[in-house]
Amino acid sequence: MKILMLTTVYPRPDSPKNTSATRVIQHFTESWQQMGHEVVVIHTVNKLFPLIYFLPESVKRLIKSRTTYEVSDYSIVCEKAYKINGIPVFRKPLFKWIPRGLTSARTIRRCARSIADDLQKVGFVPDVILGHWASPSAQLLSELKSYFPAPNALVFHSIHYVRMYPQVLKACIRRIDRIGCRSEALARAVKERLELAEMPFVCYSGIPDAAAAQEFTRCFDGCVSRFLYVGELIVRKNADTILEALSCFMDRAWTLDIVGSGNERDALEKKAAALGIAGRVRFHGRIPREDVFHLMHEADVFTMVSRDEAFGLVYLEAMIEGCITVGSVREGIDGIIHHGQNGFLCAAGNPDELAQIYRSIFDMTKDERAAMSRLAYQTARELSNSAVAGQYLRDVLGDAAV
Repeated sequence: MKILMLTTVYPRPDSPKNTSATRVIQHFTESWQQMGHEVVVIHTVNKLFPLIYFLPESVKRLIKSRTTYEVSDYSIVCEKAYKINGIPVFRKPLFKWIPRGLTSARTIRRCARSIADDLQKVGFVPDVILGHWASPSAQLLSELKSYFPAPNALVFHSIHYVRMYPQVLKACIRRIDRIGCRSEALARAVKERLELAEMPFVCYSGIPDAAAAQEFTRCFDGCVSRFLYVGELIVRKNADTILEALSCFMDRAWTLDIVGSGNERDALEKKAAALGIAGRVRFHGRIPREDVFHLMHEADVFTMVSRDEAFGLVYLEAMIEGCITVGSVREGIDGIIHHGQNGFLCAAGNPDELAQIYRSIFDMTKDERAAMSRLAYQTARELSNSAVAGQYLRDVLGDAAV
């Protein structure tokens, strides 16, 4: 099968920010490649007014921290063709007047024509076209239907464009065969706001097949003492909520490891000092993945109570290591974590509620912790890269998926 993937996020080997980009789409494309499918990626990048790219890095970090929008490097805002692990990638810059706005219809038409020309040159006629992130993928999927009658699907990663441009999206999805979302909560919201006839399918992330195959080795013989957060240190991640919640348990011997970088690190360090817990909190910055997994293996509890979280692969990574995992209710992980069974769900950014959850964890018996840990492991094990990639195609193509 020939699969064409449209995405705004894909590894950028010529960018110093390459390591910060999520690999979720790459995991899908490489899993399909391993299954024997032929995959081509169209990586669309925003092209803004040049002045924006030359803002000080501190300002760019602040923009990302406050709005989640990352200003890309000016050097990658150009057409380019290359391969990553054998998969052809065509990079397409599309001009936008404002970040997180829509691309003009004229620019979309030009881009679709360019994509069709590139595919013709390499002899690639897609059997299915998939798009991730609403803009510009919704507009491109609709326009590409004029060139390729193949089945297509759009996967939403957030509610932003649905809120801001519902009429444009409603017009686009008339030419899109299947709608997906990255979580159950997002699927419900998209269905309601776009007045869809059926519930979007849920497009989950997966963990490496090798990690899913590892044996369960977690043991909870002692007291709960090691807490962990892994993620960017930006406002919406609510890492400060963990500090506030743990400060309620000064009579217990706990430590907190915070892994990640971001504009909020200084504020978090000051908050830890103000709460009188600086000696219990270790800031690691950005560290290699193998070191992250080592910390997960050693931790008792993993917490990330962020907002606007499309999914959060890091939850699955913690769960496969047997951590008691705390995520956000009505966010991406809600539906994977079932409160009180294979983990806990907390209102995003609510320190009082999180403190209550921590009290429940402290009060659990070792057998109760072990049972929850095993259920978390079993949940994550079912969501391997190959499993979710295969399910994705079945959700889009039904019996036609091979």
